Amino acid sequence: WTEYVVWSVGVAALIFYLSGTVKINVYNIDEEPIKREPHQIEVRVLESLDDTALVASIKEVITTTVRESNEKNELSRHYAAEELEIILGRFCDLEKHLATRLIYIASIDDEVAGCGMLTRATGEVRQMTVSPAFQGRGVGSAILREILAEARSSSLERLYLECPPVKRDWYARFGFVDCARRPSDTAAEFPGVNARAPMELVL
Repeated sequence: WTEYVVWSVGVAALIFYLSGTVKINVYNIDEEPIKREPHQIEVRVLESLDDTALVASIKEVITTTVRESNEKNELSRHYAAEELEIILGRFCDLEKHLATRLIYIASIDDEVAGCGMLTRATGEVRQMTVSPAFQGRGVGSAILREILAEARSSSLERLYLECPPVKRDWYARFGFVDCARRPSDTAAEFPGVNARAPMELVL
């Protein structure tokens, strides 16, 4: 009779376990961590340059994207090879940027997909960059939404940017409008005359 009772209890427990009614943790093992949805865009702020692999990935995304955009005439003008190297050198100076800007990194499945920056003191949006491999998937929008959220929670009164004319309509979707040009990091980083479109967003 005792063996029958033990057997019955065991069978009942197994049935409840399989039906999902009761979860039996036989070995008291910690629960599995919550897994992220595949292809989900994650945006975070770069805190330091200690992760050399991450820094290299960011620079690679910037370099690849700017080079391709220049080839497609999607920048404010077409830059000669010498000029482009100057621009890339300035763009990839993350140590300098980290001192004055918030650097946002977007990742998909732990791969750097894009980045963007917000100058803390002036509210200038800089270097919105999405890797060609991830374009058309909402990466740029995810980065800009994080920048807008940060700006609205700070003391900034407006955001300013200078973009290639072909990108004007994209920024207008987020509320940016044409405005007068003003001194900016953008002007300092791009050599020579070009056709950048100045835009602002009043917060």
